[in-house]
Amino acid sequence: MRRTGTVLECVGDMVRVVFQRSDACGHCNSCTGRECLVLLHGDALPGDIVEVEMPDRNMVRVSALAYGFPLAMLLLGMLVGYWTYRPLAIQLNVELYSALGGGVFLLAALALLHVLDRRFRFREEWQPHIVAVHKDKKN
Repeated sequence: MRRTGTVLECVGDMVRVVFQRSDACGHCNSCTGRECLVLLHGDALPGDIVEVEMPDRNMVRVSALAYGFPLAMLLLGMLVGYWTYRPLAIQLNVELYSALGGGVFLLAALALLHVLDRRFRFREEWQPHIVAVHKDKKN
């Protein structure tokens, strides 16, 4: 996926790039308003137009991990709750116990995703990178 943005400022060896939020972004709440700010490695000056790319294969992986894994864990937790209801002789309604099992598994999945995000967020293969710089006419 390739997007075009404008460099706002240089921060050390990185640049802060602003993008217009596209309809494909959905409502992930990562951006505020109609603009997204991203800090990237690259050689550009404020005002330059840059093309930034995130390999499509990584976008699919990240999306599957962020959305599919918690959903799968929720469903698995509900099944485990349903299967363990009778052997444990729980004094709750079977649907409530199943929903609680799903909630516990969902929370565990979200905690695991949080740990994985902290561990892998700065790996280069997961980061968008600048593929082209179009110099500002004033520079």
